[in-house]
Amino acid sequence: MKKLTLFLLLSLSVSIICCAFFAYFWIDRSISLDYLQQSYETERSSVANLQKLIASEWKGLPEGQVQKKLEQVAAKSPERRIVVKKEGSIIWFDQVPFNIEQGRLDSVGPSTR
Repeated sequence: MKKLTLFLLLSLSVSIICCAFFAYFWIDRSISLDYLQQSYETERSSVANLQKLIASEWKGLPEGQVQKKLEQVAAKSPERRIVVKKEGSIIWFDQVPFNIEQGRLDSVGPSTR
């Protein structure tokens, strides 16, 4: 009887410790995911603001001038391997589209049309 009680008490203790351990990791993961999501939203907002800033400053520039400026910026940071390429009416600066309309810069970022 004494051995059974000791075994059950030990099993209960181990179970409680394991539950506490898993609860801690579950809460920690939830907090980490919240911070990650908040960081992602902040980064996305910052990129959108920079795209609006560039679009407002460069809007109406001729296509050739826009492409030249983007290539100059890419050349200044060769370690980042920024790709500048033209596809139809879009000049891609890495993953950012510069939308050209009638030979002039219309907008920066995903087209809303």
